[in-house]
Amino acid sequence: MPRRKPELTVSEFTFAYNFLHEHHTMFQGNLIAAPILPSLFGESELGFDACLPTSAACFFFQFKRSYFITRQHPRRRNRQPPPYAAPFYRIYLHRKGDYNQHFLLKGWSGLFRTTYYVAPQINDNATYYQAARAGVSWMCSRSIPVNQLNEQFTRTDNEQHFIEFKESVDDPLICSDFPIPIKKSIKGNNLKEVYLRQRKWPIDNLTRYLAEKTYSFITEHWADKTTNQIEKVSISDNPQKQEIIKSLLYSSNLLSAYLGIVPVLVGER
Repeated sequence: MPRRKPELTVSEFTFAYNFLHEHHTMFQGNLIAAPILPSLFGESELGFDACLPTSAACFFFQFKRSYFITRQHPRRRNRQPPPYAAPFYRIYLHRKGDYNQHFLLKGWSGLFRTTYYVAPQINDNATYYQAARAGVSWMCSRSIPVNQLNEQFTRTDNEQHFIEFKESVDDPLICSDFPIPIKKSIKGNNLKEVYLRQRKWPIDNLTRYLAEKTYSFITEHWADKTTNQIEKVSISDNPQKQEIIKSLLYSSNLLSAYLGIVPVLVGER
C-alpha cells in the first residue's frame, strides 16, 4: 500500500461546514451563494432564507476526505497507462452497498450536471486552519463533476475505486487498476468563475423543477419502503417566499438523506 501523510486530519464534516459557511461571504454586492441547509433555517446570519436569491443556479456537492499520497507502490507505478507520479491526492469512493451511492449520484448528475464530489486540496492542518480562519478554505478544494466520470466498473465490483488529482494538473483520474482521465475539474480558486458562468433561473421555476425532479428520482431509484411515505410537494404558480423556502427545504432533506448531497443556490440577492 502507498504511504499516506497523516498531517491533514480534518473530517469530512469540518471541511463541509467551513466550505458551506464561507459561501455566504464569497461574493459582495448583488450576488449570493446560499447553501440550502435545513439545520440553519431561521438563523438570520446563516440561514439561506435570510438571503434567498431572486434568480439562481443550483450546485450539488458531496463532500469527501482526500488523502495525500507521497509514495507509490511499484506494482501500480508500472501499469499502463501510467497513473500520476507521487505526490498526489486520492479520494476513495464509497463501497458500502456495492457502489450504489456512486451510481445513484451519477444518475442524478444526468439531471443536474452541476453535481460534484468535492474534497480538500491541501495536505496539512496548520495551513488548512489558517485558510479556514481567513474564510477561504473553499479555495483549498477540488470539485470533480460526477457526470464526467466514465469509469469501467459496475455496482457489484469488489475492487476499491478512487479518484486522484494533482495540484499542478487540471484533469483528475478515476481508477483502480487502470486510470481513466476525467475531462475537467474545478480548482478552488476557479470556483467563483464557474458559479458566475452558470445560467440562472427565476427562483420559483428553479424551486418547482428541483422539487419535481427530487421526488421522481428518489421514488424511482431508491428501492426502499421508506419512499412510500414521501409526500409529493408542489408550489403554486405565484409562490410567496415562505412557500419557496418550504419547497427548497423539502428537496434538501431528501437529497441529503438519500444521496448525501447538499444543494447550494448561487444567484442575485
